[in-house]
Amino acid sequence: LVAQHLGRGFSGVVMLRGGNTSAATVRAYGLRNAERRLPVEAATPFPIGSISRWITAVAVLRLVDQDKLDLDEPVGSYLPALPLHIADVVTLRHLLSDTSGIPNGVMEEPGADKAAAGLKPAQPVAALQFASSELRFPPGDGWEVSPTGWVVLAAIIERVTGTSYAQAVDRLAFHLLREAYC
Repeated sequence: LVAQHLGRGFSGVVMLRGGNTSAATVRAYGLRNAERRLPVEAATPFPIGSISRWITAVAVLRLVDQDKLDLDEPVGSYLPALPLHIADVVTLRHLLSDTSGIPNGVMEEPGADKAAAGLKPAQPVAALQFASSELRFPPGDGWEVSPTGWVVLAAIIERVTGTSYAQAVDRLAFHLLREAYC
């Protein structure tokens, strides 16, 4: 029934749980590699794109709850290597609300696409090189989604937790889902 609802071309993993006490049921559908006809498995990793923003936000807010981060502290308090024009005026609140003014250097700086292609998703500190451009607007005076701002948040999470971004969000965000649904 789920496969019929999702459609013939769907490739992914679905987790269902009925009632308050039943165990979760996990089913994989479709192909992870169409050319080689490799099926999706329950453990197949998928790129998550913009969903990572809410995962990052959960991790940051959990660290705020633990008094390890302050939403109104300049980001330079956590990443002193950032350029001063960012470090001293941009706060975590600006980054979380996409009002930092940090341009999307990951996509817009000359050669950034080639350099970014060489970065693994788990290398936010290395990607900070793309946060060096001038701000598009004073923090708080505009709104623009900037993946570079979210990379800065990931690097702050790494710095404050002393672990990789993946390890930190697993502990700070995903364990909540596992406790609730598995």
